[in-house]
Amino acid sequence: MLKRVLMLAAVVAMALLVSSHAFAAKGHSKPFLTGRVTAVDSNSITVQHHKGTPMTFTVNSTAKVFVKGKASTLAKVRVGMHARVRSADGTTAAAIHARRAHHHKKKAATST
Repeated sequence: MLKRVLMLAAVVAMALLVSSHAFAAKGHSKPFLTGRVTAVDSNSITVQHHKGTPMTFTVNSTAKVFVKGKASTLAKVRVGMHARVRSADGTTAAAIHARRAHHHKKKAATST
């Protein structure tokens, strides 16, 4: 029984580790943040994960920017888009992948 509980705990921990999309604070192993763009200007982008606080990244000329899967520029990234920012140091963006945010339509109630 104890073996099963430990095995289940290990599986759950591994699943959480693999599925984590939040950029971890400095010193953690996840070098990216996925969320909604809350601000963008000529040299920075702010992204907020749905469970976290907004994080601002400096975007310099070496950063690679993709919008809708194609090479682009930071000027094409808009507030409200969904973005994944990769950063080695937690402050400077190395790559940004942005796309339109998902808008889930609510299903209409059906009557019987």
